Amino acid sequence: VWGHREDVPEILAGSDLVVDASYAGLGLTGSIREALAVETPVVATDLDGGFQAYGVVRLATASIKGNVRATECRLDPQLPAAGDQDRYALLADGLELGGELLCSPGFQATGELLLRTATIGGNVFLTGAELSNPGGNAVNLDRTTIEGNLFAGRLTARGTFRLQNAVIGGSVLFDGSELTDPYRITTRD
Repeated sequence: VWGHREDVPEILAGSDLVVDASYAGLGLTGSIREALAVETPVVATDLDGGFQAYGVVRLATASIKGNVRATECRLDPQLPAAGDQDRYALLADGLELGGELLCSPGFQATGELLLRTATIGGNVFLTGAELSNPGGNAVNLDRTTIEGNLFAGRLTARGTFRLQNAVIGGSVLFDGSELTDPYRITTRD
């Protein structure tokens, strides 16, 4: 036991990996949030929903053996105190998720959900989610592998939903969804 420390960000940044080995999903705990904030990979069990996050939620290159449950959640990349705005609500490039990604019902995100090259061992649920990144990408699943289905029924997305070179093991369902304000291709693209 280390006791009270003021240098936790430096300790986590210097770590190769952070493990949260709880046997039941406890949500996005402080240790996981702090490790992800300094871009240290995390191995964890189920992450439960019901939270609000300001600033980018960083899961890039994380390895999670269970599920990520983000029901009744709000992701807003704007930090209230600083007024800074990032374009990403969720930065999860290269995420290795053994279970399911549950972002419904009540899931809201302002900014891009970036999951390029992720591997998801189960289903992805965006049913009833509200995503907003007008003129940009609402969701980017380019080169992502989803072993199960992509459920996006009744999804409201202001921005582009990208699936370029994605591999979906089951069905892709957008029944009753509203997709508006897509990304505009420019001469740079």
